[in-house]
Amino acid sequence: MTQQEFERIRGNWLNTDQPPPFARAAAHAGVRFSQAAVPTRISISALRGPNFISTWLECSPVEATFLRDLPERQARSLFLFVNSGEVRLSVGRMSATLDRGAVVALRPGAETIRFQAFDDQSDVLVFSIKSMLGLTMRRPDEPAIHMLPEPSLNAFAFGACFGLAQALPPSSSRVGRELQDAADAVARSLLKQWVMPRDDHADLREEALRFIRVHAVDQALTPGKVAIEFGVSERKLQAVFQQADEKVVRVIRRSRAELASILLDDDPDCDPALAATRSGFTSAKFMRAALSELNAEERPPRPLVTISP
Repeated sequence: MTQQEFERIRGNWLNTDQPPPFARAAAHAGVRFSQAAVPTRISISALRGPNFISTWLECSPVEATFLRDLPERQARSLFLFVNSGEVRLSVGRMSATLDRGAVVALRPGAETIRFQAFDDQSDVLVFSIKSMLGLTMRRPDEPAIHMLPEPSLNAFAFGACFGLAQALPPSSSRVGRELQDAADAVARSLLKQWVMPRDDHADLREEALRFIRVHAVDQALTPGKVAIEFGVSERKLQAVFQQADEKVVRVIRRSRAELASILLDDDPDCDPALAATRSGFTSAKFMRAALSELNAEERPPRPLVTISP
């Protein structure tokens, strides 16, 4: 990791016409603002790293799009913190109006993200990052926008991301690696609220499924470790899954295969051994076998052909 992989981004827009330097700075931060009919006040401060962008945005009423025009942007989870004002987010058919203190996560994907600020002054922090845990959210059965409910975790993450947005690029490759590791840790603290939300009414199978999706990248994950996490015997856990005609080991393998499929779709030239390791498999051979199983499950059954006498 080199210092050149980090970029400090600054920009201001203080009138009706959008200055070209501001438009370029916003694009580097992953934002495209609509043209304004009235004088506008917008300030951007951001740090872009190899796998993340943290952006502090102060603005008057404005509309914008968070860019997902490149594969690297489509692979990122996006978090938005509303520090002041009222804003609206729209992703596909889903939308949410957010007030001060709200924190949301947006799943990775290619859907257009539209942003609108309503008040005279809105302060918003936008943090986007590519992480393996975030890729588990890249599924059609997950909501496009998810509220994150834990105030203490959100406050910690806000402070860290705000600091990143104001920071200078790292002074050495070592510091750059530490900064990327810190950004990854912040993302995990936020994503776990999504992947494993607190739900006192969730049943054992549902919570175990969520746990497996979070930890499938761990090559040491076994049905026994899942059972220990929930304080039950492995036999009890297997019995719960058998009621749904499933096996715990098969669910672990399928979760890893789904991650591997996403990695290989994003980067067809990715080395199979590397894709296997990143998705929790111990070898490319096991990964290919699991991918074959996953493809067979997703393939619609062939219709029977009736041969007339």
